[in-house]
Amino acid sequence: MAEANDDDAASGTLRSRPILTRLAEARWLIGALAVLIATLVLGGAMTPAAGIMVLVGIVVFAAFVPRAAPAGAPVSRAEPAATVWPGTATKLFAEALPAPCFILDRRGVVRYANRRALEAFPIKTGEPLTFRLRVPALLAAFDRIVKGGPAERVEFIERVPTERWFAAWFAPLDPGGRAGRFFALILDDMTERHRSERIRVDFVANASHELRTPLASLAGFIETLQGPARDDPAARERFLKIMGDQALRMSRLIDDLLSLSRIEMK
Repeated sequence: MAEANDDDAASGTLRSRPILTRLAEARWLIGALAVLIATLVLGGAMTPAAGIMVLVGIVVFAAFVPRAAPAGAPVSRAEPAATVWPGTATKLFAEALPAPCFILDRRGVVRYANRRALEAFPIKTGEPLTFRLRVPALLAAFDRIVKGGPAERVEFIERVPTERWFAAWFAPLDPGGRAGRFFALILDDMTERHRSERIRVDFVANASHELRTPLASLAGFIETLQGPARDDPAARERFLKIMGDQALRMSRLIDDLLSLSRIEMK
């Protein structure tokens, strides 16, 4: 069955060859026969009209009758045209992702963008990614992926119109990680995480300062009670009350830190 298919393909290829190409390939045979016919006409063995008819018949035969391919000659097969648009399965996969996803070609042109990507970035299908994202680190990572590099993660900041943090993940969409026609760019919006981290850092810094103040007060009162106020009951009572207030203040700060820790664990 496979051999039959090969024969059909070979005959189809031969039939589809241009007429001028066939005539060019048979030019030497046609020329030799034309010389022979001219010799016969000049020698009187053939009339000029018959010679012309025979020559025309030879040319028509060479132009329209296909010749058999040589044994063992490879049969050419047309290569399927490479598509510039991703398939349906790739688009459905991109739509299923919970993050913005772009499908890019080797030139960095957006060939597909899921709904979340269109909502987050004003870029249209068919436009280069650089129309919207001009981050040097992002473009450098894409160049490395196109040249056959492994999947790569890059973090960058968008400062217009507001400051936003993103993590970009580039990966080729071909089996085995080979550099192919399409590449996925998945963007993770890390803005809220960065803001939460900044709030946490600021809170810890402020809490550390607030804890340092009552600790310094307690250390000073303890030193005073062990020294000059050791035998002064009135001063001892006043200092003990202040120390109790400072200890309560420290307790509230520690409770706030524990609450923050529980929130982060969730």
